Amino acid sequence: MIQISGLEAVKNLDEFQKEEIYGIIKRRIEKISDISYIYNVTLHAKAYDEESNRKKYVFRCKFASQSRLIFARNGGLGHP
Repeated sequence: MIQISGLEAVKNLDEFQKEEIYGIIKRRIEKISDISYIYNVTLHAKAYDEESNRKKYVFRCKFASQSRLIFARNGGLGHP
């Protein structure tokens, strides 16, 4: 039901943090499921190299329900 790709691009991510990501996704599914049944979730993480040794992280998510697709994307998080 949940597919996650690209987390290997996010360095220094430990098992606890990965479990937190799964937990956040599950809580969001429960909230959205009140409106529409969610049968598939896809999350993709990507790290972009930026100047001055900084990285920008972008997360894209797709929730598939019986009646629609819901897309979400963060604006990017910068970290040294």
